[in-house]
Amino acid sequence: MHPYRPFALALAALLLAPAASLAQSGIALPPAGTESPRVGALETAYVQQLLRAQPSEATQAGIHAYDDRLPDLSADGIAQRDAGAHRELADIDELQRSGEKLSDEDAADVQIMRAALDRELLDDEQQQRWKHNPSLYTSAAAYAVYGLFSREFAPLAQ
Repeated sequence: MHPYRPFALALAALLLAPAASLAQSGIALPPAGTESPRVGALETAYVQQLLRAQPSEATQAGIHAYDDRLPDLSADGIAQRDAGAHRELADIDELQRSGEKLSDEDAADVQIMRAALDRELLDDEQQQRWKHNPSLYTSAAAYAVYGLFSREFAPLAQ
């Protein structure tokens, strides 16, 4: 199982219903349910980055903009993903330094995003699983194929 799969599925339940239309339409609106527009913007950016980085997760969530892609697990791809995670953490830090009062739900969403980004950076920069776990590569390909064949979202000819 991909190391981010449990988190991605939990996040999908939390955020992807509004993000599905965003990814397909390209319209960048805050997800429904956030009281803070800044948190909404952070969530939207986070989910869109997650879908780009893990195209199989997008397919499983019913978003087909990335069906023709696999995750970029090259050293450059990992470095780009980690740079994005650092930017997103800096944005979260800026939000927290601003002193904006967040609802309990928005504060929880921010904590979830921070924990996921911290975990991603721990895996990639310190543990470097992408260098030492060959099953990461084979499971990415297998999961992508499985995701396309396990869901009925288009006629078989497509």
